[in-house]
Amino acid sequence: MTRSGLFDNPLLRPILQRIGAVPIYRRDDPGVDVSKNRDTFEKCYGLLAKGETLIIFPEGQSHDDSKLSALKTGAARLALGTIEMTGVEPAVIPVGLTFPQKGQFRSAALVQFGKPIELTFPANLTDELKAAELTERIRLGLTSLTMNAESWEEIHLVNRVERFFALRNGRYHRRNLQQRFRAQQRIIDAQKLLRNYEPDRVRALIIQLKHFERICHYCGVKDYQLSIDYKPTLIALYVLRMVGMVMVVFPIALWAILNSYIPYQMTQYLTRHFAKGTNQYDTAQMVLGLICFSSVWSLQIYLIFEYFGWQWMLTYIVTLILSIAVLLMVRGEKQRIMENIRVFVLFLRKRDLKNYLRKKGGHWKRSWPEWSG
Repeated sequence: MTRSGLFDNPLLRPILQRIGAVPIYRRDDPGVDVSKNRDTFEKCYGLLAKGETLIIFPEGQSHDDSKLSALKTGAARLALGTIEMTGVEPAVIPVGLTFPQKGQFRSAALVQFGKPIELTFPANLTDELKAAELTERIRLGLTSLTMNAESWEEIHLVNRVERFFALRNGRYHRRNLQQRFRAQQRIIDAQKLLRNYEPDRVRALIIQLKHFERICHYCGVKDYQLSIDYKPTLIALYVLRMVGMVMVVFPIALWAILNSYIPYQMTQYLTRHFAKGTNQYDTAQMVLGLICFSSVWSLQIYLIFEYFGWQWMLTYIVTLILSIAVLLMVRGEKQRIMENIRVFVLFLRKRDLKNYLRKKGGHWKRSWPEWSG
């Protein structure tokens, strides 16, 4: 289910048609004929009756809020209408989408599927009450699968607290996205309770955390670096890895950068031109990136074939694929290597600094209620 206005975008229209997107006409959009939704709903009834899958965002809009917006009744009316018109009961499954590093290139996303929503109702309920009740059930299902905080500032705080608690006994415990999500949900719930019953304590804890982070920032130290034990074996392995990166991996990645510079710049320029608002930026960047990179690389392959023959063309294709894979794998590695070298030298020069920062962090961790972690 796609907002009808997106079909007006010449870049998105063919892609939306290709993936079978169904337009929805919203009252809030200027110049939209909402009567066309009758045809849309009838098409959806038929698709659901055939066992097809429909993806709908029941909030009815793209937004950057830190929690769910009020849900529209469209999803509920689709499900109830399918039962009434076709006799087929569709499965209504809530899906939670969480982006831990929203807006960052190639960042991870957590997709969680909830249990199917119950579609039985008391016999005395009217259609409107059924739609309202089903919408509330959908809202509860989505709430359990999404991060819901009062503000983005609160979410940023929760991220820092969760990362902080992942450092146990001087070691960083890696957790998958779902484990991190559950931990952050618990911290949000704990923080809400604490704000109600011990607001002064919450403020004091936040001040302590910010003070600790300011010290780390001033020293140029990140929290995970406090968990590293610089043993001789680890240092030797790290030096060997760094030499391998500099001598082998980075030159290969440089070849990928040279081949990607022009399409990358084209994508950035066109995205700024075509994207209407921040909520369309990532989508436009993805679509335009597919077009620009494919076009430029195809042109380069064709020119190499024309001027140098098919052997050089095949060599270029293989080296391009391998170098792109290496570049994506080591993206940001150069900066991490330089940071870790600088911190290692810092801890050598100031041997008490690491223990001091660990004690500071441990004091803050002990101040946080045990049941909230």
